[in-house]
This record gives sequence, structure tokens and C-alpha cells, in this order.
Amino acid sequence: MAHVLCMGDAIVDFISTKPDLPLVDVETYKRCPGGSALNTAVVSARLGAETAFCSALGDDVFGRFLADLLTEEGIDCSPLIKGAGCSTGVAFASSPGGRPQFHILRGAKPPAFTLRAADRPKEALQEAKIFHLCSLFAYRFAPEKWIEGCCSIAERAGTLISYDPNVRPHAISDTKVAKRRILNCVKRAHIVKMSDEDASWLFPKLSEEEVAKKLLSFTAELAIVTCGAKGAIVATKDKRKKVLGHAGIVPTKVKDTVGAGDASAGALVSALVRHDLTSVSALKETPLAEFIKLAQFSAAASSAVCSQYGALAGLKNLKAVEKLQRKAFG
Repeated sequence: MAHVLCMGDAIVDFISTKPDLPLVDVETYKRCPGGSALNTAVVSARLGAETAFCSALGDDVFGRFLADLLTEEGIDCSPLIKGAGCSTGVAFASSPGGRPQFHILRGAKPPAFTLRAADRPKEALQEAKIFHLCSLFAYRFAPEKWIEGCCSIAERAGTLISYDPNVRPHAISDTKVAKRRILNCVKRAHIVKMSDEDASWLFPKLSEEEVAKKLLSFTAELAIVTCGAKGAIVATKDKRKKVLGHAGIVPTKVKDTVGAGDASAGALVSALVRHDLTSVSALKETPLAEFIKLAQFSAAASSAVCSQYGALAGLKNLKAVEKLQRKAFG
């Protein structure tokens, strides 16, 4: 039984073999797994959590490549859904100056468009301790009622819901609809992790600290807003009073920021499982200082990812991330 079920985007990344070049000048690429939810699932598994993954893939060579890779990582792929006649998405990427550039191709009919009620991974949602939902899959491609149904199954089973919106404005066709769908997921999640860019897009009039507090006004017992080189804001409730803390960064020579947020999310859910913080009551009883330590662990995972090109190459295992955390925070 998987302790973490990740659900969201899965695509194939073609990463420039000369990542310092602008994408327009790249001639050769290396094939790699991609998609924010897939990255999160791999990080969760590498850091010790029994992990399952759900996405909609095309029944094609790229879909089989991703399924095979997930299996090699020890991830339960039984919740994967294959869309007949659909193409698995691909992305071409380079990182000049450490800032990622993408060109994404999804085909005329993305696999998530074809999802039906019967495709919901009911058993996996009921058995998981944490259901982590993220990315465009959740607020653009999968049918809205399909996502709502998955959340309802998790809620009835007592499964914690973790949410990372991972906003991609350039890929959003209807901003109003996307914001509504993202907020609906935020309001149902017990744990919300988002970047400062997500926060400013969703709540443009609020500071990062105000956003963290606002997230606690819904269902969330833990909210984390990551702020790049400024670290992360950690928010929880102490006797129903909203309290904020700050988690610093782990210094590193940044080569590539692709996957940094996904690593943060994967590290967080795996740490929650490892520390047995997998119920609403456990979250309520945990002091802010403990959550800050978890955020520091997440920062160490992000640092490891940023130290190499590609979303997963820099992150090896639990011991390596813990070593980075101790070096930075003692």
C-alpha cells in the first residue's frame, strides 16, 4: 500500500545537452521524465515514502517510457490511466543563465481530456495517507468534476489532501476558470504548498505572509509559501491562532531551477509520512518549530535539484538530503 499518492502532470522532457544555450539555438537533447507531479512522486519515493502515481498518459512510446521509469523508481503505477488515441505530452527545455525555457507540445487531445468517473483511482485514494494533487492536470486538463470526485473520495476515507497549484500562466487559456478551480482545490486541502509566484498570481494584492495566513482560513492546517532565495514562509495554527515562521535556504551553486518546487513538495510529503504526521489531528498538535524543520528538509531537497541540470539528476537519496540539511541548519 502506498503512503503517498501523487496526481498530476506527466510528460517527457527533452533537455538541451548544452543547457546554457537559449532554446532557439539548441540542436541536441537528452530524453528525461518530466511533469511536476511525476517529479514530486519520484522525489517522494527516493526519500523513502511508499509512493503511487496517477496521471493520464497516451498509449504510445512516450507513455510506456514514463511508466517503465516510474516502475524502476519503485513507484506503484497501477493508478495510471492510458488514453487510447491520445499522445503523451513532450517538452523541449533549456536553461540559459539557470532560468528555464520551455516549448511544450501536448497534441490536439491531451489524455486527461478523456477521463471518466470510472477512471478515478478509488482504491489508491482510500488507502493512501496523503493524496498530493498538483499542476495543470488539476486545473485545466482533467475535467473539473473528475478532480472534485477524487478529492471527495479522499475526504471520505480520511486521507490528507496536499495541494501545490504550480501555476503556469503561459499555458492557461481562461484565467478566471483556472483561478476558480485552483481556489476550489486550495479550499479542500489540509496542506498547501505554493511558490511566491503562485501566491502573487492567485492573490495579487496580498504579501507572501498575508497569503500564508489566508490559506489557513480554509481547510489547511499547514501552509508553506516558498520564496526562492529568500527561503520559505511556514504557517500553522496554535490554539486556533495563525502563526508564521521562516525557513532559510540551503546555499548551492545553482545550475538549473527546473524541478526545485517539485522537489520541495516531494520532500515535504515524504517527511510528513516519515514523522507520522498523516492525520488532521496530528497536524493540529504539531508546533510551528517542527514544521519549520520539515521546510528546511524541503529546502535541502530543492538545493540538491538546483545543483544539477534537469529536475531529478541532483537528488539521490534520503541520507544525502539530510546531510545537506544538517550542514545548513545544524
